[in-house]
Amino acid sequence: MAPHRPVADERARRAKKVATTSTTTKRADKVVKRPARGYHKFRNGMLNVTPKGGEKELVKNNQMSPLLSLPPEIRNNIWKQVLGGKVFRAGHIGAHGRSKLSVSPTEPANTMALLQTCRQIYAEAAQMPLLLSIFSFSRMRHVSYYLKKTLKPHQRKLITSIQFEVETTKERDLQYASELGLYRSLPSLLPNLEKICVCVFAAATSDDDVVQETERLVRQYFAHSIQGTSAEWNVEQTEQKWVSYNASWEGTATDSDEPVKLVEEEHAII
Repeated sequence: MAPHRPVADERARRAKKVATTSTTTKRADKVVKRPARGYHKFRNGMLNVTPKGGEKELVKNNQMSPLLSLPPEIRNNIWKQVLGGKVFRAGHIGAHGRSKLSVSPTEPANTMALLQTCRQIYAEAAQMPLLLSIFSFSRMRHVSYYLKKTLKPHQRKLITSIQFEVETTKERDLQYASELGLYRSLPSLLPNLEKICVCVFAAATSDDDVVQETERLVRQYFAHSIQGTSAEWNVEQTEQKWVSYNASWEGTATDSDEPVKLVEEEHAII
């Protein structure tokens, strides 16, 4: 029979275990400060743009500029006009096959340049491209594939509006676009989704009866795909051919080998 461990030794062992656990917890909860060189990201994915050393004087001077001296509500309206209201479309980068999000061809190639101008603008506006833009997909199953490849979880939580493209009013195209595939949980992928739009191309918009029948079919096919989400969804119909719409996205600057960056690296921020 093994000898009993002395009570004093047992108490000392338990006390040491509690102390070790407490230290580990504190380390896990500790917020890592931004190093003197390089950059650090907060847990929500935002860059820590707190100025260090000589950067403090530069930031102070920036705050005296006419733009940053404006009231916060006016500045926010400016950021929204510049960074919001865009359409980001899922696709692949040429022969490389990498997933990407392209910005609308009507937008300039440097559409996110504002976030690289200074720390204060980045801190105030970095989330707006995700919060205020539409993310477009050619079919339902692409939502999971492209968003998981191109955006991190904290970024996906900011998305509020998505769009699905249906090539024609034919039932086979409706079925193709609404297939969920292996991923069947839209609410968990986009927990803050507010709006869903299904855009149907090559529709006979001049015939009210056809328009109503098309909307009925769209809602019938997509109903099972968006169940579980409280997002408001509507159907838009256009006479434009999907082929011409798709072609308008090709050959643009943002359709090159460089995907659009929705979060910039700090080395570009002054």
